[in-house]
Amino acid sequence: MKTRMNAVPFARRFAGRLLLCLCCLCFLLPSCSAEEGEENLFRYAIDTSDSRIAPRRAAFGTEDSAVLEELGLSEEDLEPVGENYNRLLNTVSIPGLSDEVTEIYSFYDGKLVSLRYTVWIPVEEFDAACRKLAEQAEEAMPAELLRSVEIGIAEGNDTSWQDGAQNWAQMSFAQNIEEGRRNISLSIMAAR
Repeated sequence: MKTRMNAVPFARRFAGRLLLCLCCLCFLLPSCSAEEGEENLFRYAIDTSDSRIAPRRAAFGTEDSAVLEELGLSEEDLEPVGENYNRLLNTVSIPGLSDEVTEIYSFYDGKLVSLRYTVWIPVEEFDAACRKLAEQAEEAMPAELLRSVEIGIAEGNDTSWQDGAQNWAQMSFAQNIEEGRRNISLSIMAAR
């Protein structure tokens, strides 16, 4: 009888702890879902607040030294590509797209003028990636900024957006196939 009485408080404590764990899970699951929303290339790369187009990670006009410092890189990582033009290549991981997305920062007179994200997708995954990116564009990019006839990303067609200040973004697709892969790029350019 004594053993049975000890079992009842144990069962109640166990049930209480189990209920507490379930409640915690209920609160954690929605936060996990919110993080999945960040698996959007457009939201990762572009700030479209106030119907403008700007890089999310570094504003147009940011000094190259500030970008280098933010990325933990040095002046030696800048590559000259023309008179007064330098570029910086950096590899980032964008969940749901690739662990090897190349960020290409372009600077004119030491100031950021464009940023491009480029990724190589295996040919057999290309169509699915295009459909996914089309959905992401529709979710993240304001319709009033669309400059193409439609969002043709799902079919692998270039699509562009432009804001009132003439800054623009473009999703483009290389038609050539290299080593069983195709290239997809998202460019963000400052007005000239």
